[in-house]
This record gives sequence, C-alpha cells and structure tokens, in this order.
Amino acid sequence: MSSAPARLRIWDLPTRLFHWTLVPLLGLAWWTAEERMLDCIGSQDTAS
Repeated sequence: MSSAPARLRIWDLPTRLFHWTLVPLLGLAWWTAEERMLDCIGSQDTAS
C-alpha cells in the first residue's frame, strides 16, 4: 500500500510577487523601447 505523495507548495507569496512584478516591468520595458524614451540619455547638446 502506497500513500499519496504530499503536496509541495512551490508557489509561495514571495515567488508569486516576484513573477507578477516581472509582468508590468516587461510591459514598461517594451513601452519605453517603442517610445524611444531612452534615446536622449547621454546625447544632450552642450552648445553655448
């Protein structure tokens, strides 16, 4: 007679929060790339 294996809870709260935080960050990265928001960094004109 074999007993059923115990359920192992892998998806604890910190892991879920980490993974769900990646979702909006990926969307934000895509949006900033599409809007070219980072193109102006380091390319400021210093003409006097």
